[in-house]
Amino acid sequence: MFEKCVILCLVMIMETPNDSAKLIVQRLQSHFKRLPHTRYWMVVVNNRYDRQYNFFIEMSHRQRCTRSIPLHSITDYSLINLEHVIQQVHLQNKLPIHFRGFGDQQRWPESGRLIRAL
Repeated sequence: MFEKCVILCLVMIMETPNDSAKLIVQRLQSHFKRLPHTRYWMVVVNNRYDRQYNFFIEMSHRQRCTRSIPLHSITDYSLINLEHVIQQVHLQNKLPIHFRGFGDQQRWPESGRLIRAL
């Protein structure tokens, strides 16, 4: 009985790619202020040690240091789900997306394209 409850609870806690994308876009919009002389971009980091993907917004003002603000971490370490999240985020927000920690020849599973900046 206890094992069924634990499995059911774990299934309910897992986020879908759409849930992750909505949360990332919501947090992204709260930090995207459209300040003059400021560049904004999003960074997706492949954290191989913790087996998760981390999302950040980075901003650089002309006379200030670059700031990096964490947005979200996806613990489902699956490139297929990450590809869906990236597609949903990119549809709703057109900020450039940079990828760190991915292999030079690593490709998206569904589209077959190289994982590069969008």
